[in-house]
Amino acid sequence: MTRILKYCWFIFVMKITGLLPDFKFVMRMRGQLVKPCFASCGRNFQICSNAMIVYTSNVSIGNDVYVAYGCWIQGVGGVTLGDE
Repeated sequence: MTRILKYCWFIFVMKITGLLPDFKFVMRMRGQLVKPCFASCGRNFQICSNAMIVYTSNVSIGNDVYVAYGCWIQGVGGVTLGDE
């Protein structure tokens, strides 16, 4: 996918699943749906509904990562979130 399509998919998934409560199952499902948007993404990625990640194609995510409510990440220069 191109960078723009990846970002559009991320926004689409976050808006649609934003109507669901932030339960562990929903956050894992949301993480699985947005996984293709990132440069790399490990297992057990969880993301809350109000989190925002810009330039997702420059973000690498490790294993067992949780992005909390209200978190804002800008990946312009490249961001790596390590394991746990």
